[in-house]
Amino acid sequence: MAQNSVTGSGFIGGGYAGYNYQIKQFVIGIDGDYSWASLTGSNSTISPTGFTDRQNDKVKWLATVTGRLGYAVDNWLFFGKGGWAWAGFSGTSAEFNVAGVNTANGTYSTTRDGWTLGTGVEWGFARNWSAKVEYDYVKFSTANYNESDTNTGVGGGSPAGTVNVFGRSATSYLNIFKLGVAYRF
Repeated sequence: MAQNSVTGSGFIGGGYAGYNYQIKQFVIGIDGDYSWASLTGSNSTISPTGFTDRQNDKVKWLATVTGRLGYAVDNWLFFGKGGWAWAGFSGTSAEFNVAGVNTANGTYSTTRDGWTLGTGVEWGFARNWSAKVEYDYVKFSTANYNESDTNTGVGGGSPAGTVNVFGRSATSYLNIFKLGVAYRF
């Protein structure tokens, strides 16, 4: 059964570090960040046989490593960046028969990787301090993973406790808006 798409939202928070080198007004650098995430979404899919599958997905963490190229004007840095991303995904599902009886419950957990592009502006508001606003697009590679479903034993089907493993596939992307403060050594 093909699943409907999941649209989620939430918050992330974490830290980042990097190194910049300036040549006249041009800045080249590398950044790395790690964020704890609370990004959640859900969907419901009805199969041709009338069974309903309810899926709840969550992104638990996100990390990126990017190269950064910028142009400095006074205390402002306008930049673009690109690189690699990783995230921890997990989820649960519940299957219901046509009578609405829960027949199976499933779980999965997987780490996905992909690429990221971003742009932003950073403002040096004090001698060693800067603040930034940034937008990042993260596109994860198609993930193939296993979901373990445990039958409830109610509403027909397999006996209670029977575990079935199903192969799943997912394509994911994130649109992220970030605010940050940095201390520059």
